[in-house]
Amino acid sequence: MRQKQTFPMAFALMQRRDRKDYEEVQEHLTGRMREMNVPIKVMQGGNLYTDMEQAAIQANKCCLPGANCKICLFHLGQMSQETVTSNGDKAFLKDATFKHHIRMANSIVFVPEEKIDEAWAELKTFLEQEDERALKLWKHWDWYCVRGGYAVNNATGERHRVEPRFPRSMWSLYRETVLSLPRTTNSAESWHRRLESIFLNPHPNVDQFIQALIKEWTYIKTCIDMTVRGDGSKLKKTMSAADEKRELRIKDTALR
Repeated sequence: MRQKQTFPMAFALMQRRDRKDYEEVQEHLTGRMREMNVPIKVMQGGNLYTDMEQAAIQANKCCLPGANCKICLFHLGQMSQETVTSNGDKAFLKDATFKHHIRMANSIVFVPEEKIDEAWAELKTFLEQEDERALKLWKHWDWYCVRGGYAVNNATGERHRVEPRFPRSMWSLYRETVLSLPRTTNSAESWHRRLESIFLNPHPNVDQFIQALIKEWTYIKTCIDMTVRGDGSKLKKTMSAADEKRELRIKDTALR
């Protein structure tokens, strides 16, 4: 990121998305950065955002021990949306009051960590009185993110404490919000959608894909150079023109 502009600097083609594969990608990237004497700032306490995929999270913790692993705000909201749908409550999303209460649950990420327990208990009491429909989502967040719970060993019948899968240090975004720091992976997701739009064929061959990456890197390098020179307004016009040209090309092909 430079001057509030974010640019992709590495491309990875992966056949699988398990922890071992993510670790290989991270080790290769960090190795190349050390060879080039590029400081790996994320290993010095910087934030590293991912979605909620456990393989990627565990690989990042292993390969980047100094990084502050965080979950993207957008994906946290997506978790709530999927939970509501899987609970059979999708029809309630048309209810403005229910949607507001869902947003209240999501907003726990903006509460200071030391006040989360108090705020979370207050929210439960409020939902019990005002909208029990939203309690299903509250319980999901409570189990996976806030407090965890207890599980029973089927063999012995003993109850044991289960910590949340995603500790609050990973999803609390109070500090990032106060300091106006990035809170999502939206810039990376946006570029990924942009790259997908380049291919009219959803399954290009290797040669087509590599040629597209070469052209894309030329475009990215141009944008970086313009940003370094301070041509911010020109950069936005260049990006808009490129996006418009690509959209016209896609529409033209679709009409043939």
